[in-house]
This record gives sequence, structure tokens and C-alpha cells, in this order.
Amino acid sequence: MKLTILSPLVSAKPKHEKLHEGYTLIKIKKNNKLLSVLSLNNMIPVPKECVIQFNIDQIEDSKYRNLLKNEFLACRAKKSMILRNAKSLHKSMTTEPEKHKKLISFCVDFNKLEKFAKEYSNLKRPQNKFEERIEQVNKQRQNTDTQEKNKTR
Repeated sequence: MKLTILSPLVSAKPKHEKLHEGYTLIKIKKNNKLLSVLSLNNMIPVPKECVIQFNIDQIEDSKYRNLLKNEFLACRAKKSMILRNAKSLHKSMTTEPEKHKKLISFCVDFNKLEKFAKEYSNLKRPQNKFEERIEQVNKQRQNTDTQEKNKTR
């Protein structure tokens, strides 16, 4: 079972302007204007099968769609820094947390979250409406195929 790590992208607030970028916080800007911040200290592991992708272009609100596109492009431009900081923070908090007492006070417990995500992945979860409909269609097809086979005998 493969986990993917997701980090909250938080709307910019005045307090974020004063904060410095570092291992736990990455500022997302366009033309020197703060759009949002990536809070790496709140990264969470999620089973890959639970991630739902979406197409930004399908968002109806043009202002929100443009914000998301700008955030996406800014994150892509900072991809190597984001990955480097995320890996470093994760390693520090999972292998030697006792050396980083200050980080412990405001970071999630990655080890507990990873354990939970792995356990969750093994549970039978309720399906979303799309998955339910696919299952219904597949069952109908199987029933039809079985009926056709029985008729030809």
C-alpha cells in the first residue's frame, strides 16, 4: 500500500506576511503578492487510492479558478524546495524527534498518522456515488451475461 503526503495550502492572512519561510512554511506568491502558504508542519499521509484528482479548468468561479492556477504554478516553480523541505522535516520528525523539541510543539505526529493511514487503507470504506454507480453497472452486465449464457444452453 502506497501513501502520498499532502500538505495544506492555507489562504494568505496578514500574519503570514511577517513569518519567515523555512522547513515548515513556504510562501506562495505571484508578482511579490502573497497568495497562500504551504504548511508542511501539517502534512498528512493519505492512501493513494483515497486521493481524488480534479481539473482546475472545470471550476466555475473564474476568480477562484485563477487563484488555484496561480497557486499551482507557484508551487510547481518551488517544487524542488518544497520536496527538499518536506523530506527533511519528515525525516527529522520520524527518526530523531527528540533533537527537535521546538518542532514537536507545532508539527503533526507523522509516525502516528502514517500508522493510521495504513490501517485505514485496509478497511472497507463506503463508496462514493460514482463508485457505487460503476459497481451497479458491472453487476447488471454480469447478470445480463449470465442470463445470455443460460439461454444458449
